[in-house]
Amino acid sequence: MNVEYPCSPRIDMQRLFAEGASPFLVSRQHYAVLQALINQEQWVDDPGGVYRKVPAWAALDPPAIADKAEREQAIKDMLESAAPAGYRDAINAMMADTGLLGALQQAWRFHCRSVHLWNGAEDLPWHWDGPDQAQCFC
Repeated sequence: MNVEYPCSPRIDMQRLFAEGASPFLVSRQHYAVLQALINQEQWVDDPGGVYRKVPAWAALDPPAIADKAEREQAIKDMLESAAPAGYRDAINAMMADTGLLGALQQAWRFHCRSVHLWNGAEDLPWHWDGPDQAQCFC
């Protein structure tokens, strides 16, 4: 069977700005680190009911804040502090890889600020919320 990957080995900035995402191939080293982190997760039911499963560290009770924007910001802040540092470290290492970003690293400094993981968003086994059938969305 011949499998085509709709990805390039680097982030395509034209596609990123035109489509909002740029699928890219992750090196085996980066993939292995991310896969090991994900395999260690303890998945639990999402208390908010939005996702099927979330990591135990992300199963937070939403704060009782009436203003939706303030509540969403509070949840984001809670997730930033709850996420294991290993994810941020792995994503930062990936973004520091010159093979992925090339000359873009001379213009910008990239840094992972937050991590959100989920395992299924709806009761549709074929459903994916990310771009181009990617297995990981950063």
